[in-house]
Amino acid sequence: MRMTRRSLIWIAPLTASAAFAQAVDDDLLYDRVHRKLNNHPALRIRDLVVDVTDGIVTIDGVIRSDAAKRRASKVASIKGVKKVVNNLVVSA
Repeated sequence: MRMTRRSLIWIAPLTASAAFAQAVDDDLLYDRVHRKLNNHPALRIRDLVVDVTDGIVTIDGVIRSDAAKRRASKVASIKGVKKVVNNLVVSA
């Protein structure tokens, strides 16, 4: 019994630390991806919305062409990003 109690004490702080680290990583990824998309000279995304959850980046907004939409996915695929969900809508 004593070993089990001790294990529970050690697991809880590690779980909380892991969740905090994930949140910080998502915030950093958000900042980097949002900045790269906004500052890329070939991309003009209107109403840009970026969301990052557990390393998965979701991009929403309006863009001019299919080629620019594909480029946005590549630009958002930075180190630390597990997947890019590109919900950009192409509109002239």
